Amino acid sequence: MRKTLSTLLVLFLTALAALAADVSGNWKATITGMDGNPMEVKMALQAAGSVLTGTVSVMGMDMKVENGKLDGDKVTFQVKPQMPGGGGEGPGAGAPPMVVSYEGTVSGDDLKLMVKMGENTQPLNLKRVK
Repeated sequence: MRKTLSTLLVLFLTALAALAADVSGNWKATITGMDGNPMEVKMALQAAGSVLTGTVSVMGMDMKVENGKLDGDKVTFQVKPQMPGGGGEGPGAGAPPMVVSYEGTVSGDDLKLMVKMGENTQPLNLKRVK
């Protein structure tokens, strides 16, 4: 009986791991910038269990993924862009760092996120780069 329960537990855990979405890889989207011109967003993400790491690249700025989590097909993480003058002298000096939050789902080659920056929230739909 104990051996049967152990076998069932191993099978259950294996099936549970298989349900976790595959978010690891490179992702890309083109959005319209505030000036009306197209702007490319790239993400390089790595999942290890429920921990998500990687980088987000926008307008030549690479930002480290922080507080990244993967729960089934649900993805959440944050980035903290360095604003010009932030932390130094000039405009923006001493200002608290900006936090951009991402939350959404991954399904196959589609990563659908809601991006929250301050009071603004916008959708961001990325495709896996193959």
